Amino acid sequence: MADSYDPSVIRGDTLRWTMYLKNSSGATINLSGSTLTMQIRSGHYPAKILANYSIGATSGSQLFSLDGMTGGLSVASTSGIISVCVGSNYTQNFPAYTPVFYDIQQQITSAKDTTTLLSGKIDTILDVTKT
Repeated sequence: MADSYDPSVIRGDTLRWTMYLKNSSGATINLSGSTLTMQIRSGHYPAKILANYSIGATSGSQLFSLDGMTGGLSVASTSGIISVCVGSNYTQNFPAYTPVFYDIQQQITSAKDTTTLLSGKIDTILDVTKT
């Protein structure tokens, strides 16, 4: 079963978090050779997709700065680090006070396996300042 994380965001703000993946023995999970995909939806599948990110994890992947407007995924594959950035262009369209749902999946091409690494809901509240 996937771990769960339920962040909150003010509508129109950029949402960021970083996760460090380790197995049950505490060893770093090597993400090399896999593709990571994240979808945010208004409800569970087949509900409307609100944001969609994907990245291939090669052995040389490095963390990089993600655009706060569009967002994305960044990975340090041999360190088991995934950084998530949900861009403000997307969060401005999230419904206020209604959760949206996401998951992050790992597809391992060589093994033809798919594993959900993290799932949860994002609560969105209205902002006070209009820019």
